[in-house]
Amino acid sequence: MIKKVLIGLVLWMVCFSVNAKQSLNVLFVNPSVPGEPFWQRVQGITEAAADQFDIRLDVIYGEGNRIIQLAELKKYLSYRATPDYVILINYPGGAEESLKLLEKYGINHITLEETISGPERLAIGNPKEHYKYWLGEVHHDNDQAGYDLAKKLYQQAKTNGHETIYPIAINGHYGTESDIRSNGAKRFLMKLAWWFSKLSTLGGQKSKRLIRLRNCCTAIQKQTLFGVRQI
Repeated sequence: MIKKVLIGLVLWMVCFSVNAKQSLNVLFVNPSVPGEPFWQRVQGITEAAADQFDIRLDVIYGEGNRIIQLAELKKYLSYRATPDYVILINYPGGAEESLKLLEKYGINHITLEETISGPERLAIGNPKEHYKYWLGEVHHDNDQAGYDLAKKLYQQAKTNGHETIYPIAINGHYGTESDIRSNGAKRFLMKLAWWFSKLSTLGGQKSKRLIRLRNCCTAIQKQTLFGVRQI
């Protein structure tokens, strides 16, 4: 549902940025392969929104690889009429090349998700900062999502009568957005660890359980991968 709203919002922004009499052509770069469950649903939502707004929509596939995605984008731009807008995800390690390519062709584009961090993020900057045709980036607040999810799961465990809770997170794919979500969860766990440290002077068995949970939260925070990653 959230992804549907995001795609609809992006195409709505595109529609109202051009003259209504113009025939609008948008390229959607699906970062995965045809038929992949998640991105196939996203593509379907995009196609439905394009039909609703009377937009001509083309789709190409990145096949889960930054090199292939860039090559497919180059091929599309070389052999077809330049689209009015491009919607894509920046792949870590390939963001600069993609943005420079679209800048070279003078194509307005909007990126989805917050996928770039660290030195690469400093290099590309924010939309409109270094690339004037990069109009914006639509993404969720992944940090708050991770925090809220960890909090809800903890509260549910307490409601179900669990006194000692050993949390572990199964993260998503290797990517900035997954790391941000796990950082939000770690932030909640560290908040719990701080709170439990204030109760460590309590006596008896209850104090021992609190200390074990505090130590567990602290240990998880120190692990680079935060639990188990799913590749």
